[in-house]
Amino acid sequence: MLVSILAALSFASPDELPSHGDESFCDRVELNHGCCPACGYEWRDGVCVTDSPATSAYCKSLLEPTHMGCCGYCHNLWDGSKCVHSATAAAAAAAGFRDLPLATFDGSASSTRAWETVDDPVMGGASESTFARKGDSGVWSGEVKVVQSLGAPGFCTLRTTDSQVFPDASASTHVGLTLTGGSGLPAGDFTMEVGVKGVTSAQALFQAALSSENCCGNDCRVPWSDFKMSFRGKPVPGPPLTKHLAGMTQLGLGTSGHAGKFSLSIASLYATTKGDACAASA
Repeated sequence: MLVSILAALSFASPDELPSHGDESFCDRVELNHGCCPACGYEWRDGVCVTDSPATSAYCKSLLEPTHMGCCGYCHNLWDGSKCVHSATAAAAAAAGFRDLPLATFDGSASSTRAWETVDDPVMGGASESTFARKGDSGVWSGEVKVVQSLGAPGFCTLRTTDSQVFPDASASTHVGLTLTGGSGLPAGDFTMEVGVKGVTSAQALFQAALSSENCCGNDCRVPWSDFKMSFRGKPVPGPPLTKHLAGMTQLGLGTSGHAGKFSLSIASLYATTKGDACAASA
């Protein structure tokens, strides 16, 4: 999808940037992790990279440490590990942003949510999972099994069930997941899911991989910009989640693709501006 978006832009020079009223361009930049395609930048291995020489004043400006290829036209800056919108960076700095609890299991009224499991028997499979609160943690455990009719592993998911809007996370850059323990399937087999009022549905949600690169010990932090719209687990076109962090109504986890047993003890999900889980826990 990203390749087709960049191809569709096909700018001959930065002078051909759209007018500032063209919000779709900045939506496309957002899908490119904030990198500026007008100067040939694309996201590779955690940085903005271009094979095109910087011949214009605009493209030369993106070589500065404050940009590092991040699209200045769409007000993006480089924060040392990713592109962030200047308003987000300023708001977080001005407010001294603290981690914002989204879901916990310690009885706090502001972050206690109702949860349910949805597994592949709804699609004819045999996978199964359960969820229960134990102390200050929520324990999700089960087994992903091969769907006989497909000859492939099915899925298990855990989701909040109430429609209450979560606290506004617009000033944050990542969603965090703190575990108190886990076993079975590796982190790379799990995804995080987000539902947004008026944007998503029961089968079309924002989804991002919970890769080992995002985790340090029992703490995982996934950039909001990694989330892409998916329909039944398959990528589909959709707006950037970063534009809808004030309207989130559902959080969840999922696992599919590999058969096996698993168990996760979840302490909390939260919004944060600290993206490096290892540095944050040091």
